[in-house]
Amino acid sequence: MELTPVLTRRPVLDVQDAEPGLREGPPPASRQPPRDAVIRGICIGFVLSLFLWAGLFGLVEVLRHLGG
Repeated sequence: MELTPVLTRRPVLDVQDAEPGLREGPPPASRQPPRDAVIRGICIGFVLSLFLWAGLFGLVEVLRHLGG
């Protein structure tokens, strides 16, 4: 019968068990977002911020018109 708890077992390729050479260097490509996705996210954020500024401007104009 084995007395080692299941939670203390780790796979061989765990970060602490890996050789020092394997831990160095950039992360694998699967963890880095593609450049197109980053550019698309920046563009979407810019367009959404334009809508927010337009809404704020419209609210200010409506309040100015109602105020006289």
